[in-house]
Amino acid sequence: MNQIQRIIQALKLMEEGLEVNLMFFEIPIIYNLNPLYFIVGNDEGEELSDCIWIQVDKELIKEQIEDSIQLKQALDKQKGSVIISDKSLISGIDILAKVKSFVVPTKEGASQIKGFEALAVNKSKESDKWKRGNMTVVTNDNSFIEMNDRLRQRISSALLPYANTPVFSYLQDKITRQFVGVDEERLFIIECENCSKLEVYHIVELVNNICDPNLCRSCGDARFDSLMNVPFSETMLINAYSQLSSLLTDYVHVGKQPPENLLEDVLQFTRLDHRLEMGVALEYLRNVLKPVVQSNRFALMNKLNTVINKAKHHVAQFGELLKSIDQMTTLQSLQSTTDVAQVYNDIESTFDQKALGFYFPHPLLKNDNANPINIEDVYKQKFTNVINLYKDLFDLTGDHLLLSNLGKIIKGEPFNPDYITKELYGKALVDKTLKNVKRTELELIIRDVYDSKMRNAIAHPGRFVDPVTGEVTVFDRGEVTCKISWKEFLSAVEKLVDLHMELNGVRYRLGMEKDKNFLATGGILSFEPEIYETEEGQPVPHIIINQLYCFKDFSPVVTWWAESLKVEIVWNEDEPGIRFSINRPESCIGLSPAIRESIYGISPHTREWMELAIEQREINVTHRYCHYPVDVTERADEFNWIPINIPVDHLQTELEYFIQVMNSGGTISLNAEMLEQMRKSLVPKKSI
Repeated sequence: MNQIQRIIQALKLMEEGLEVNLMFFEIPIIYNLNPLYFIVGNDEGEELSDCIWIQVDKELIKEQIEDSIQLKQALDKQKGSVIISDKSLISGIDILAKVKSFVVPTKEGASQIKGFEALAVNKSKESDKWKRGNMTVVTNDNSFIEMNDRLRQRISSALLPYANTPVFSYLQDKITRQFVGVDEERLFIIECENCSKLEVYHIVELVNNICDPNLCRSCGDARFDSLMNVPFSETMLINAYSQLSSLLTDYVHVGKQPPENLLEDVLQFTRLDHRLEMGVALEYLRNVLKPVVQSNRFALMNKLNTVINKAKHHVAQFGELLKSIDQMTTLQSLQSTTDVAQVYNDIESTFDQKALGFYFPHPLLKNDNANPINIEDVYKQKFTNVINLYKDLFDLTGDHLLLSNLGKIIKGEPFNPDYITKELYGKALVDKTLKNVKRTELELIIRDVYDSKMRNAIAHPGRFVDPVTGEVTVFDRGEVTCKISWKEFLSAVEKLVDLHMELNGVRYRLGMEKDKNFLATGGILSFEPEIYETEEGQPVPHIIINQLYCFKDFSPVVTWWAESLKVEIVWNEDEPGIRFSINRPESCIGLSPAIRESIYGISPHTREWMELAIEQREINVTHRYCHYPVDVTERADEFNWIPINIPVDHLQTELEYFIQVMNSGGTISLNAEMLEQMRKSLVPKKSI
């Protein structure tokens, strides 16, 4: 089925009066009646109905007629005739139209045609010239988008660098949604004036003039070689989250050794010292990502955070909850979380393969792109997995126990690990939880998410799933007892999965709070000796504590750093160096590092720094939060972001971070012994 045939098939299903946008149309045939009829032909068709007919009032194309002497003359001379041209009579126009049936007079007599009536005709934008050769049909609800082979091939060239990356699905979806006017433009496709290749730039690059909008990344002088490296872009955020999520899920949590390239990729946004530190970074990225791609989850997270904050007012009861937080997660709950990841990863992988096949068809395998890519089709293929997922999540006693205790605590009642017992399931389980959270914010959430009727229907052995409609019908002794539409079921699954994953987030955040003493010294990239001048131009030695921003909620008062930081001269055989270190409390979760340190050899810079420290007999301690620039909402703040290269990874690597402010943490006074050790380390070997 070719492109015109697919549009005609879609047209047959469209209701009369439905408005559509016909974008970048080329008109090779005009039936010169009053009104006019644009005809876009189908090479394989012989009947009038094998073409797309568009009824057009001549006033709507007055501008196009005035711009073309040839067209004007043809319309004047060939009234009542069909005007055909080897080249397009009108090219590059966007038509807003509505579906309409009309009677067209022909030599064989009047013919009933279902086509489009033009409501407005506009010239396509010059800035969208890369879309040329495209024919797109978009309904109001975006249920049908048609893209011809030439445009698909051109977009494919722009997406090729991202074909096997975590951002591919986002890019192809975002570009399509921008194309049809659903989303605001944040990604811009340009055609390189040098090599004609299509390139994708982010609005951050264009606004900050760090790319040439007329050239691709290869031909131009773009600062970043990939969208995934552009600060404050959604693509950087998605890539960062995907990489760290892969590290924890696929390697750390299952005890496998991760590949070196993955460790290098995640090094910029987390320390690798302890899995809880990696979890803090992942939680931060996840919460920044939610408003971008998971608005429902973001709203639910905020509601649950409000509940947690209320529970904290009841200090004793909340303390008991923290002590027993491990009881809120059962092995069944952990397995269900794994199942959620597996099912949705499988669905996402299948969808990605369909999208990849659409843009990059295999040269040797048949690839039928007759139908638009539809995520719901993929869900239907995985229906059994999704059904089992819903039933298992519904009956997780760990989730209900956590909700029950939170509901009880905010009402001033005690913590109790027996509010929910393991033998409960289905309606009895939900009813008990509702009783525990009655007259709290959690009651509305639970009533909205847990549908006992739905759970019993899909768990029923007599259910039947219609493979065409996706409707779930439940029979009991031959009688139909329940019917559930596919979309209704998917909505219920999404709500339940969202709540379970957000409760996991609550458990994780409560676990972090329980381990906040350890996390206070988490995310330290390095201790860095620097020299800053006062307003009077006096150089002063500083120790900079570079800590990742996502540890801000755990970091101690800023003066603590000067009180706790150690400065020592160390020797490696005959080579002196200087070490800055902080002792770390033991983590509540597994083995943890006892110290965080940075050791520097005696370079010209450290020599100058130490000479100043000896002269002034004290060192200023300065703390700064280092932002990995993924929060796309922060870019609009009034202050200027300052990009700085900071040493990480045992000082062997420097990576770029963005800095907001630096805070003074006090001073460290150097005693006589320390001053003497510093002097000795600066004396050349032959003089010792």
